[in-house]
Amino acid sequence: MNQKALKKKSNISEIIIVLIVLSTITALATGLIIKRNNQLNNDGKRKASILEIQKSLENYYGEEGMYPANLDMLIPNYLETKPPDIGDYPYEYMPTSNNITYKLKVKLERPNVEDDYVVDDSGMKYYQVESKQ
Repeated sequence: MNQKALKKKSNISEIIIVLIVLSTITALATGLIIKRNNQLNNDGKRKASILEIQKSLENYYGEEGMYPANLDMLIPNYLETKPPDIGDYPYEYMPTSNNITYKLKVKLERPNVEDDYVVDDSGMKYYQVESKQ
């Protein structure tokens, strides 16, 4: 083979390698963006659900004079159904012993550190609401 043919073959090989590398980087970046968007979407659903539960808890308090011992007591009069846990992130309802106040929280996948409701609880990030009474 002459040098011109070798150089042309070498250039084609380099172009193919560059295209493979770029394709791999693009695929990885796309996967990360999709994962991030799914996490943000799930966190948005969690926040909306926790606010819906909080509203139901306040309605319960308005009629009963105390908060329920557990979230199941809200169904069906105050909450049609309990919002489903998204992934392995259950809603944690913690009423005080006399059911006069509560905290309600859920772990977030991608917490926004500027969000007022994200608290640090032993290294975990949560969206948390508390009783309004």
